[in-house]
Amino acid sequence: MFDNQEYYADGEVAKWRDVLYYFWQQTKTNGISVFTHLSLFAILSYTFVLGTSLFGASTQILGGCDGAKLFLLSTNPVSMLIGGAMITCLFQSSTISNLLIGILVALSAIEVQDAVYFSMGANIGNSVTSTIISLAHLNNKNLLERAVAGSSVNTIYYVFTLCLLFPLELGCGALRRLGEAVAPETVNFSYPWAGLNQLIIVPVTNFLIVPNTVYSASIMAGAVDNCQANYPTACVNDEVSFQSCTTGFIGCDPESGRCPAFFHEGSTMAKDMQWAALAMFIALVTILLSLWGIIGLINKMLLNTPIEVIAKMTTHNNYVLMFLGCGASVLFNNSSIVETSILPFVSSGILELEQMFPWCLGSNFGIALANFFFALSLGNQAYMAVAIANLAFNVIGTLIWYPIPYMREFPINSALIVGIITRMWRYVCVVYFGLAFIVFPLLLFGIGHLLYGTKKSSVGFGWTLVGVILLVLLHLSYGWFFKGGRESFIEFFEEPSDDDEYDVSVDENTYDDYDTEDDVSSIGFQEARVRKSKSKRNSNRGLNKVRPHAAAPPPERKRLIKNTGLDKDNCCCADPTFLGA
Repeated sequence: MFDNQEYYADGEVAKWRDVLYYFWQQTKTNGISVFTHLSLFAILSYTFVLGTSLFGASTQILGGCDGAKLFLLSTNPVSMLIGGAMITCLFQSSTISNLLIGILVALSAIEVQDAVYFSMGANIGNSVTSTIISLAHLNNKNLLERAVAGSSVNTIYYVFTLCLLFPLELGCGALRRLGEAVAPETVNFSYPWAGLNQLIIVPVTNFLIVPNTVYSASIMAGAVDNCQANYPTACVNDEVSFQSCTTGFIGCDPESGRCPAFFHEGSTMAKDMQWAALAMFIALVTILLSLWGIIGLINKMLLNTPIEVIAKMTTHNNYVLMFLGCGASVLFNNSSIVETSILPFVSSGILELEQMFPWCLGSNFGIALANFFFALSLGNQAYMAVAIANLAFNVIGTLIWYPIPYMREFPINSALIVGIITRMWRYVCVVYFGLAFIVFPLLLFGIGHLLYGTKKSSVGFGWTLVGVILLVLLHLSYGWFFKGGRESFIEFFEEPSDDDEYDVSVDENTYDDYDTEDDVSSIGFQEARVRKSKSKRNSNRGLNKVRPHAAAPPPERKRLIKNTGLDKDNCCCADPTFLGA
């Protein structure tokens, strides 16, 4: 038996046998309550994923025409890269974007090299759904900070990866060459798995609305002249079914043959957009209600479960998390749902950003792997080459930014900074979303057309803009690393808020370069900038010092105490008798 002092003062003491014993005891003594909570959590999780899927389906319809136009306007490598990202933002799914790209390259509507550019860009818009959902926490700065940081880390990772690999691909077509070299001419492979999403989620959303992906692909390929070509919709002999109806952006289910509730014979494109907007509203309400319910259940669980038990269950090797994220994406065949489903646990503080990042990397690899399997099953060599290039892009990006701890700090700390700024000014997250997914992509899209324009004046103006952007980035980087920019950032954000009640100390052996600590960020905590023996210039080098400044994660038990506000006085595990088993 452990006394309370030893229980709280030492490290984690719960073992898996203790965890199992605790839940066995809870099941025996509070079986009805446990069953009720687990059932509610399962139902809310399902409705959350259902709302996410419905949201993606409605945006595919709302953005179908604009996405097709954007695709047709993408006539150079830069605009193709940005076009792929913006199409994913419009469709809310890199799965759909990569599928459309694969179909177009298989039909020889675009070249393999162009498809590689589109595919690289399609990855970057993958986290737009989780970013939108993170805005639901605007009323709570603690949840908002963690949610925004968790949703932005994947976007930042892809931006950094593109900054390195896109110039390489532009210069020598390395990924395209690799894909063409590895892709077999003939293959006998069957991949019948459509994904758990298609089995238990999409059939439900199809009762309400069905996006006509084939119609969007036809517009992109030039087979359909304009977005109005199939309007008004018509059905033969007034029989409303997939076989007998000519549909627009709202289609019918090809498997069951049924048409959804929001499909109407004689509908115009404007009416289809109105029905899609209504579906989006229903999806957002479903997501918000489910999210608030999940957060409430998580908080109740935290108040009624020993911290050591939660820490044991949520502390895993990061490479295991990467593997689990990969498996979940292959299982669901949708990385957006996989990344979004874990966001409530990050915003609640159960999982840290350092755990979210490998999960996202694994999810990215998983959806690229599923896309590769689908390309193999089709047997089209060009599609296989693009899928292999996309798979290599994700593998190389992971190898660059994750195995080496120093490199890992770049995307993680950048996401932490976004979260900390959002905590100070909540509506910055809305500005971040607009800049990251609308303004900057459109700016780069326009610059791409200038660089590849026919007039020398436009080309010169384009390179001038590129030079200005590079100079600004170099100036900001130099100021951050060598001119005390990081310290100025810390000074500005170091004043604790009124609701920052808990001050958690750090491990002295880990952060021995600092004398004192003071609480700043809900993601973790920040230490004072009193240094012992290092010069200002040397202390600015590297990103490893940003972590303790911006939002260092406490050890597992301290992290949970910090994030949830639990301590040994109000925690149910003040008398850990369950450890006596």
